[in-house]
Amino acid sequence: MARNLQQHILDVASELFYSQGIKATGVDAIVKAAGTTKMSLYKYFPSKDDLVVAHLSKSRVKLQGIIEAELAQSGADPRRKLLAVFDVFERLQASPAFRGCPFINASAEFADAGSPVQQAAADFSEAFAACWRR
Repeated sequence: MARNLQQHILDVASELFYSQGIKATGVDAIVKAAGTTKMSLYKYFPSKDDLVVAHLSKSRVKLQGIIEAELAQSGADPRRKLLAVFDVFERLQASPAFRGCPFINASAEFADAGSPVQQAAADFSEAFAACWRR
């Protein structure tokens, strides 16, 4: 049950962070929406920054999975691979729930270069760029 509660809190927080903004979403709102307590939230995520970093990690895994699946179907041609990535972003942007890139959104809200949130967003950007250098 503990792992399920931790995942449930993360899922709820991720939805709220993405739909309402990170700074606009307070811990009280997350706790209420998740149907849990602050004590439980802080047991799994010692700070809001930890929860935001977990949200970005979850977003990274999801987006990388979508892109990698599309790349796998595009074959070996570099041109088709590049176009496949644009196809992914076109589909994402066509969704009514689309509110921008979660990494850019987080970077805009946490401009301090020393922030763990800013670092998580930068790590995604570096990993995304690295996949094209292979």
